[in-house]
Amino acid sequence: MAKSIRSRRHRALLAVLVASRRDAGLTQQQAADRMKWSQSKVAQIEIGQRQVNISEFFEIAAAYEVDPQELFRRVAGW
Repeated sequence: MAKSIRSRRHRALLAVLVASRRDAGLTQQQAADRMKWSQSKVAQIEIGQRQVNISEFFEIAAAYEVDPQELFRRVAGW
């Protein structure tokens, strides 16, 4: 696993994404359906097996109905 995946900031990102999905009342499958992704892609992101690129970050924010800037602030403030 790459060092960046183990970083404190990456762990913060994962925690914020999981919490945001749950706050939106979505299962991994429901989130995946909104983004037209597989459930396994959502799971891989949430457990840190797959990193998120910036366009995916915006897709996630839209699917969870959260302002992407607010998500970023949550990660930065972790």
